[in-house]
Amino acid sequence: GAVELYHDHVKRFETSSVGVSIPQDLDVDGHTNLDNVSIAGVATVTGNLIVGGVLTYEDVTKVDSIGIITARSGIDCNGNLDVDGRLDVDGVAGIGSLTVAGVSTFSNNIDVNGNGDISGNLVVGGTINSGDNITITKGIPTLNFVDTNSTDYMIRVNGGSFNIKDATNSNFTKFVINSAGVIIPENLTVSRQTTLTNLNVSGVAT
Repeated sequence: GAVELYHDHVKRFETSSVGVSIPQDLDVDGHTNLDNVSIAGVATVTGNLIVGGVLTYEDVTKVDSIGIITARSGIDCNGNLDVDGRLDVDGVAGIGSLTVAGVSTFSNNIDVNGNGDISGNLVVGGTINSGDNITITKGIPTLNFVDTNSTDYMIRVNGGSFNIKDATNSNFTKFVINSAGVIIPENLTVSRQTTLTNLNVSGVAT
């Protein structure tokens, strides 16, 4: 049969055919070894909780993990996510807004289906493939071409004037398009036949 222990007419301990029941608080000052623990209510740990195996939990306020944390169904972060080391994402990362204070390195392609807004400088060491328009909006929009083997060139729009400049040689102007027409400050060499409707030569024609 069952064994019941009372203190001040309050049941403190009970045995049955399925196990032991403790209706009140259990205070253990020493070491306790439990094979299986099922907690229906709230468990409060004021000190450290050391888990040698896998700890599965939901709705946790704070986690300090030395090893790897695995989330099977997702991580919902309503506040800040501070990553001091490396962030490795194997799948798709849907990010509404991303602010990067340092350097971001992409070893593969960057696929932008919408608009890419860059307020600073964009340095490209490889090739840019765009099936749509590339728009530069600025007071003096400038596009630099840096040739590691030869002369550098610059395309700049300033005051309604489209300019191609030699960036290697003091930004010397090579070609200009403005409201007056086309201006070529240097010699023009044409290898094939050229048809001119009107020709006005102010200097010497040889």
